[in-house]
Amino acid sequence: MNENLARPAALSYLNQWERTDKPLATILRSDAGPKELAIAFRELATKYNVVRNFSTKEAKKAGPRQVELLWRKVANAVRKVELTSTDSPADEVHRLAKKLGKIFPLADDAGAQPILLSAATKFLWFRGHTSVRIYDKRAVAALNALSKLRDDSKGQKVDGDYELFAAAWELEYQALRSELKEAIKGLPGVAHWSMVPEANQKSALKDSKADWFQDRVFDKILWINGEKKNVI
Repeated sequence: MNENLARPAALSYLNQWERTDKPLATILRSDAGPKELAIAFRELATKYNVVRNFSTKEAKKAGPRQVELLWRKVANAVRKVELTSTDSPADEVHRLAKKLGKIFPLADDAGAQPILLSAATKFLWFRGHTSVRIYDKRAVAALNALSKLRDDSKGQKVDGDYELFAAAWELEYQALRSELKEAIKGLPGVAHWSMVPEANQKSALKDSKADWFQDRVFDKILWINGEKKNVI
């Protein structure tokens, strides 16, 4: 893995947190009403490339109100998940992934209902369960490639299994932890190069000290390495 990505990834996530993630997380972790949460989850699904898994083709036949009701069901399913800091979230993640796959009606020829693992982890993280590792196809590609490079590994793939994915994520995260910390420590010196408005920089830099921020910087590195043109 390209360790030199830590510093640019830290600055990149500072921008992303301020401009995209923080506004969504603020709404999704609040006591906003059903309609507001439905809109926010739909926006999150769009921005995090999982909206294609929530087909509205059938629902639109009954009108826009029906589409909104389906997104309300998504919000309700995510809100019902309860995780403590000591929980191992694998079972809850897979359970939610199955529920999400059953919410939107499929066309007759669409096949089996999907298990929406990526959406489940992304929705849970934004709801405030930051111990959940975000399952993304780019992270999967990067972790599978790294697994092959390890001498003590049999090249076990993490596709479709949150528990395996999270274990591989943690292994690689620990190997890069010191670089991540140093990169984040350097953010105050380069924040003026960011896209964060000067008035918001103090708040954004305070957020960067949280453990979850370091996790997301690591996600950035995995996603860059997991792009088809870059796969390790």
